[in-house]
Amino acid sequence: MNLPLTALLRDDRKLPANLFHVIHAATSANTHRAYAHAFRQFARWCGNRDLSDRTLAEYVSYLYHDRNLAPSSISVAVAAIKRMVKAMGRDLGWSLTTEAVAGMRRLGKERGRGQSQGLTYEDFVLCMNTAEQQRPHETEHRARRRAKQDQVIIALLFMARLRRSEVAALEWRDVQDGQTNDTLLVQVRASKTNQEGRPDYRLLKGIAAQAVHALRWLGHEPTRKVVGLSPQQLARRFQACCEYAGLKGKLA
Repeated sequence: MNLPLTALLRDDRKLPANLFHVIHAATSANTHRAYAHAFRQFARWCGNRDLSDRTLAEYVSYLYHDRNLAPSSISVAVAAIKRMVKAMGRDLGWSLTTEAVAGMRRLGKERGRGQSQGLTYEDFVLCMNTAEQQRPHETEHRARRRAKQDQVIIALLFMARLRRSEVAALEWRDVQDGQTNDTLLVQVRASKTNQEGRPDYRLLKGIAAQAVHALRWLGHEPTRKVVGLSPQQLARRFQACCEYAGLKGKLA
């Protein structure tokens, strides 16, 4: 019997209790976060559709063709849904989903790099979450330090809409607390588009502000660079974050 997905959700900000327990039984906190995010994305897409093999297969096609995600990222979403259903004692067979995933992987080997494209907010959240995952050959300590810096880079480029040169020039004295605990104001000094140095402030909020807070708590001096990388290094780090999140093409 198919399951109405809406019956499994209290709202789109919380996970149902059964999925909560499944996620916490995962192998690591990083898997926990990846599965939680994957399920929320699936739930928003589903709407009033039933949770079925056909629905998940259609979702695989949507992620691949419409969202242009890589097979590795799509597989995370599939694993999250399958694990939840298994924990509920249900068996949906997954024959259509299995075929869709296999076809996606075959096509993925032939798909080249696309044209430059902008990140959506969903892409931004995905990059922020996957930045925390430990990379091959990284120690746990190194992964934590790298992730904090990567998340700040993503937040400043996407949420604050800064140019790479502006991020490279940003100092801690340019970051001010906002009116609430989850907001920050970033002052952009003279730049390519503001050569006169007119006051230009960008607002960071939510997870973007939290990322900057987390890096600042590690210790800073007012005139010290926030990130400490050149524009070219920032471009490579940002592109690596996007690729690790499964986003294809040259992202901006």
